[in-house]
Amino acid sequence: GRLGYFDSDWYLNEYTDINFSDIKPVDHFIIYGQHEGRHPSFDEDWYTSQYLNTASKTGNAIEHYRNIGAKEGRHAAFDRNFYLREYPEIKAAGLNPLQHYINYGIFEGRYPAFNRKWYLKAYRDVNHDNLDPYKHYIAIGNKQGRPLSPSSLSKLSSFGEPNIWGDASVATNLNGRIPDANDEFLPKVSIIVPNFNHAPYLNERLKSIYDQTYKNFEVILLDDCSYDESAKILTKFANTHKNNTRLFINKKNSGGVFNQWKKGFSLAIGELIWIAESDDYCSSDFLSELVKFFRNNAVRMAFCRTDFVQSDTRQKVWTSEEYWRE
Repeated sequence: GRLGYFDSDWYLNEYTDINFSDIKPVDHFIIYGQHEGRHPSFDEDWYTSQYLNTASKTGNAIEHYRNIGAKEGRHAAFDRNFYLREYPEIKAAGLNPLQHYINYGIFEGRYPAFNRKWYLKAYRDVNHDNLDPYKHYIAIGNKQGRPLSPSSLSKLSSFGEPNIWGDASVATNLNGRIPDANDEFLPKVSIIVPNFNHAPYLNERLKSIYDQTYKNFEVILLDDCSYDESAKILTKFANTHKNNTRLFINKKNSGGVFNQWKKGFSLAIGELIWIAESDDYCSSDFLSELVKFFRNNAVRMAFCRTDFVQSDTRQKVWTSEEYWRE
């Protein structure tokens, strides 16, 4: 809240858990509250400036906060102490936390405060841990990458820079939620298929590529001087899909698959690259499920679970999780 201003009525109404304690509200804030992300007062100027379009509709900022804002993860005030604790580099630089947030932090996805009510509502397991919400966040939630509000998380950049896909959901490992599909985010994918003597698998491999539900892709077929029927199969698919396929057949073996990868990279024109090994196959939603993660510009690579199978029986040998565990 406003520096140096404490509102006992606000404090008791906002934090009902202290109503049954013998300690005075102001003493509670000094001893505990300021370290637990509690606000000493409601800052009407702050709330109105941050959420002007919504707060102005009711004509009463505090009522808007209590009836709507708190449930949506909005903040009653800027918390100087929280901001400096959460971002020690700001404190080390001797910057004014409020001015930094207004000029930079809001665009970098930084959190202005801790919303206790929203945190408890969003993460019901917190009650079972018998921890104060903020203490839970410090000890557990922060390490698990839990967001502090739905609005600020979408702009979060772990590199301290604005996220150009600010309205995008971030990857599952960051906030436990898979991004929704977005018809406006359709980057071109260059699919590189490096092949050497994998004729028995090529039909299934290529069919699984061309049957993708995500359609904005090009296919770069690379044969490394195979001596089986690979060239014939690759040529058939290249002729069938002339609009998005290029075929390159080496007259001399390059000496290794990574040389073919490098060649594919030099030929690719897409924004994303998929190395589709010639003896693999995939589900038809492979691209549609993975491409959306790149809406978060911090994501540089996406992968999925892999099942290792016997080529002739389709019997599952092990999964990628089991392989990595070894």
